Amino acid sequence: MKNYLGIFLILSVEICHAQVGDIIWEDNFDNLDNWMKITGNGSWGWGNGELEFYQEENVEITDVPGEPGNNALHITAMEESGPGIVDQWGNPLSYTSGKVTTKAKIAIKYGVIETACCLAARHGKL
Repeated sequence: MKNYLGIFLILSVEICHAQVGDIIWEDNFDNLDNWMKITGNGSWGWGNGELEFYQEENVEITDVPGEPGNNALHITAMEESGPGIVDQWGNPLSYTSGKVTTKAKIAIKYGVIETACCLAARHGKL
């Protein structure tokens, strides 16, 4: 009976490993050639009343700490306001962030999208 249980467990484990297939695209963030930086407040139909204004200067490529040669897309959200940092109705906003898209650069109809993210907690919040 123990032998049958062992064989069943091995077969069960093998069945659980799905074949995803070949990687069809990846980005190691050596540059932003595959990405478009977005500026604005979503007033042209892509926003949903967010409380932040998107700026290009909030998007950059940085080195991953402790991993020489490994880069990351770094999007910084900041509490700031000023001229031009307004919503679609002209009301002042108190936050800026960054936004990127691959629209018109990369399109994947079928497949698996995988990402690794690191969110820095500040003052007990994400």
